[in-house]
Amino acid sequence: MGTTNDLYIKVSSAVVSSAVNAVVETINKQQTFLMGDTEKLSSIISSAISLMRTIVNMDMDLKSHDYYRSNNSTLLNINIRLN
Repeated sequence: MGTTNDLYIKVSSAVVSSAVNAVVETINKQQTFLMGDTEKLSSIISSAISLMRTIVNMDMDLKSHDYYRSNNSTLLNINIRLN
């Protein structure tokens, strides 16, 4: 199996989407929980960005890549606002 195998790309894309969902869900909860504590939130956002840098290395279809890119951009913008 490899990047030319349709089943492989579908499974890998599903893993990417699930991982991005988990990151987004965690950040959303932490933003609510840590309102006003920008130092802790900034640390969590930095960890999320680091994780997203790992996720991007996975093989994925265009739809999953667009989903990844949109959420990664949001994280980067949050990080800019906090720092």
